[in-house]
Amino acid sequence: MSYPVTVNSEEFLDSISQLYSDMLDSMNNHAEALAAQHSLNAFELNALAHAEQSARLELLLPDAVVQALGELKELQSDPGHGLDSLKDAYNNEVGRRIAQFIKLNGLDANRGSSN
Repeated sequence: MSYPVTVNSEEFLDSISQLYSDMLDSMNNHAEALAAQHSLNAFELNALAHAEQSARLELLLPDAVVQALGELKELQSDPGHGLDSLKDAYNNEVGRRIAQFIKLNGLDANRGSSN
């Protein structure tokens, strides 16, 4: 079965965004709560949100899917912010590696979480 949607199409990106919108909103809210609790600035909050989102998604989905989702999200962002996209991609990778460490070592991903 084939679909008339290409990976770079706006239609596909919109579908992915809608599919994960609630999950990502929840993770952003969690990151904002942590930021307030630990007095993080906006840059630190952004880094935390990207790493946490990627880590949580990595625990649920295959690595290639999570990496593609992160890249697709960056494709949707403002094209004038190349350095921000590079930092976001780095933080996404950090989150994926944290989740891979958790899985590899059989750790409890929810340990220490208030959720």
